[in-house]
Amino acid sequence: MTTLYILRHAEAQSGTAGGDHERPLTAAGERAALVVGQYMRQQGLQPAIVLCSGAARAQATCSLVLGRLEGRPETTITDELYSCTAEELAAKLRALGTDVASALVVGHNPVLQQLAVSLVHDAEGDALERLNTDLPPGGLVGISFGDHGWGGARRHAGHLTFFVTPQTLV
Repeated sequence: MTTLYILRHAEAQSGTAGGDHERPLTAAGERAALVVGQYMRQQGLQPAIVLCSGAARAQATCSLVLGRLEGRPETTITDELYSCTAEELAAKLRALGTDVASALVVGHNPVLQQLAVSLVHDAEGDALERLNTDLPPGGLVGISFGDHGWGGARRHAGHLTFFVTPQTLV
């Protein structure tokens, strides 16, 4: 089963001298990232690889979340995720190898929300409706493509298995 986890970076400070790319997490954002990481550990969500934006807030979120998991997945940090479109990101996912069962993408809105909504065909309960409304800071989405592999990461091909936020986890 091929599974995609999408994680929007946790709450960041509103402005810094280094500009948007260098914005650090707030204290609340750090706590939220730890809560999400603990949730992933408790649920046995262990990505095989991680693709993370090069922005400071995304890297900090990623580090805090991964610090809660059992193993350390192969992690690629790239500035491409800071500015790519949802379709460009979907193409990167479709290019993943067949040996990669699960991937975590850590980045930014609106791209992550657009990507998640575009990939999902169905969901349990009101999860898709909530996702259509907002993917808040620290929000984590799980999308299954079944046995279709990463080639299945196409428009309306996935099943939204869960959508949690730090607020719903505490």
